[in-house]
Amino acid sequence: MTNSLNNRLIGFDIAKVLAIFYIVGVYHNLGYIGSYDNHPCVISLVYTTLGVFTFLSAFILSSKYLFSDVKKTLLFYKKRVLRV
Repeated sequence: MTNSLNNRLIGFDIAKVLAIFYIVGVYHNLGYIGSYDNHPCVISLVYTTLGVFTFLSAFILSSKYLFSDVKKTLLFYKKRVLRV
């Protein structure tokens, strides 16, 4: 195992996988089924799930990179934009 795998927080990875599963596997398919996609509880759960996914992704990224100066920050964004 590499050093980066030893430092991972498995709970965060599991929460991120569950959030992805709900967004893609459940909520996305509700649009095709058309049953509960406008229910207030479902909408609230979607916003919560998206928030959890965004927070965990940002937390994991920020723990991998040190943004000590502007040059390193711009290099990070340049790599991310080219990846997309």
